[in-house]
Amino acid sequence: MQQTRMDQHTAQSLGASLRKDPPGPLEKGLEPTGVQILAAIESSWHAMQTQIEAIAVDVNLLRADLRVVAERSVATEKQVTCLQSDMDTLKASVGILEAKTYKLETRVEDAEGRVGAERCDGNARLPAGGEWQETPRDSGGAYCSPQEHPTSLRRPRKPSDCSFGRHPESRPSKTGVRGG
Repeated sequence: MQQTRMDQHTAQSLGASLRKDPPGPLEKGLEPTGVQILAAIESSWHAMQTQIEAIAVDVNLLRADLRVVAERSVATEKQVTCLQSDMDTLKASVGILEAKTYKLETRVEDAEGRVGAERCDGNARLPAGGEWQETPRDSGGAYCSPQEHPTSLRRPRKPSDCSFGRHPESRPSKTGVRGG
């Protein structure tokens, strides 16, 4: 296919160069001489050489551009790989932190439960001064509000947390009041 195009191009160039020449035997109805044919071929050859050189320059520029694009692509792939690795590391770290947070929350809740069992049995009271004081068992109830519960770190205790059934020492009396 390319050979056919070259032949057509050569023929067109040859015809054009023959037409540009001063009137010769072709225009007079005579066959062209060998010198005229060689001159036309040489002219077409030089034109094709110029086009080939221009195409070669374009090809070299395209190769350079492709090389730059390939280098950038490789660099981008490396960056993406590094970012994915960092993301995986961060996800693992977040998972570890979540596990540690859960353990700490469990420990805090356990500690609150133990302190609540000790303090919410009707024998202790936190007055306005901020120090725990023992109160008589028959004084009439437990003090479990957030202001009176110094270890309540996560959430205020509800009165139901100090229900009669929760602490073995706090059993309801016949009148429904806590006490021994």
